[in-house]
Amino acid sequence: MKLKYIALAVTLSVGNATADEHNLSIKGEGGKPATTHTVNSNKEVYKTLNFNDVRAFENNAVGLIAEFDKKTGDIIRNSFNFIA
Repeated sequence: MKLKYIALAVTLSVGNATADEHNLSIKGEGGKPATTHTVNSNKEVYKTLNFNDVRAFENNAVGLIAEFDKKTGDIIRNSFNFIA
């Protein structure tokens, strides 16, 4: 039983030491800077995004999460009485 508590204490103290090592770049926030690979990958994804498409924001404003095709919409409407 004592060995179990000693192992837990060692694990916790080692875990805290490693967590402190990662508080490098953003004061008060922790974390470390992105690697060059991450920065380059994010730039590639950024190029594919269409920031002019605001339909998701407009749909959210009226409470629409996603549109269903007719078949799926019919199934849902027929399955729940409270959906008009």
